[in-house]
Amino acid sequence: MRMKVESWNVRTMLQVGKMAEIADKLLKYDLDITTLQEIKWKGYRRIRKPRFTLLYSGAEKQGEQGVGFIIKRSLENSIIDFEPINSRTWKVRIKGKFYNTTIVNIYVPTESANEEQKEQFYEDLNRCCDQIPKHHALLILEDLNQK
Repeated sequence: MRMKVESWNVRTMLQVGKMAEIADKLLKYDLDITTLQEIKWKGYRRIRKPRFTLLYSGAEKQGEQGVGFIIKRSLENSIIDFEPINSRTWKVRIKGKFYNTTIVNIYVPTESANEEQKEQFYEDLNRCCDQIPKHHALLILEDLNQK
């Protein structure tokens, strides 16, 4: 299966109409999956719309961090599973014809974050990647958040 995938730091999805704007772009450019960073919504959830599905995981407090995926509805039946690791890391496994693909979406802490936060992020990412079957294709899409 051939997939068109992109990554987008949306800065926030707290603005009215932002989800529709992102979905329109996904459909305009015929993208199958768009990873999102800085959603800034609280909690985690799966939202099904007529043309796409949104999966997201946010911080405990609204207005901070958050990552997610917008997946074209035609690809939804190919989702094997999805797992929010934390408000900065989320993975989705997609069934393919010859092999499965795991997509990991990450939102790296800024340089100004304390060392404990950075270490915890990379520990979580390593643990996440270690759990991915060796025969899967692996895509890590990210916002490196360099400052």
